[in-house]
Amino acid sequence: MWKVGRVGRRFYSVIEGHYGRWAQRCQACSRLSLGNRTTLVESPHLAHNMPMTEALTNPHDHFFREKFSDPALVRDFLHHYLPAEMVSLFDLSLLEILKDNFVDVALRDQHSDLLYKVNLQTGRVAYIYLLFEHKSCPDPEVLWQLFRYLYNIVEQARKDKVPPPPILPIVFYHGVEKWNVAHDLAVLFETPDALRPYVLNFRYWLYDLSAYSDEEIKGQVVLQVVLLLLKYIMRDEL
Repeated sequence: MWKVGRVGRRFYSVIEGHYGRWAQRCQACSRLSLGNRTTLVESPHLAHNMPMTEALTNPHDHFFREKFSDPALVRDFLHHYLPAEMVSLFDLSLLEILKDNFVDVALRDQHSDLLYKVNLQTGRVAYIYLLFEHKSCPDPEVLWQLFRYLYNIVEQARKDKVPPPPILPIVFYHGVEKWNVAHDLAVLFETPDALRPYVLNFRYWLYDLSAYSDEEIKGQVVLQVVLLLLKYIMRDEL
């Protein structure tokens, strides 16, 4: 019989304090196989718009995509975790999900992605690209993969005959090991200082969930529950 540990008790207490009996329904949710262990994924809509076989094959992808396809949750996440100087640039009241899969087919067991269109305060359109890392340790290839995905987004804009908008790439990491991958593409070139202005470069913003204590996880209750579950889904504490 599955037992609720310390994190599980906190998880249910958060829900119980806000939703009462909904916690009882969560306890009846589906168990998903992750590697050699079984993790309880709390979602009454687990199989929404996806065959159960696919949900069972890649539960991380489905859970992330389902929850972060909710504009209200994404607005809450961006408001609480992006630096204030970034948040002030966006009009988050209108957040639209665009094409949601630029990840290579061969890498979909490692990454999920979602692309959002948002207006800047100036009225110009911008994109926010959210790349979710499934793996429990940092991927040293993430910069090259991001470069390819961002190029594909810009290329799609060109095909649609619209001006390429500025793109904010966000890497969402919930692994166990500390993130140790460079944030700038140019670092990988080991370029002399005099040549750096001419080298291809971009930078991503990292959200490393493992760096936050439970008490530091902020936002509305739904966001807190989602982040707590993602934080501990690969750990024994759950």
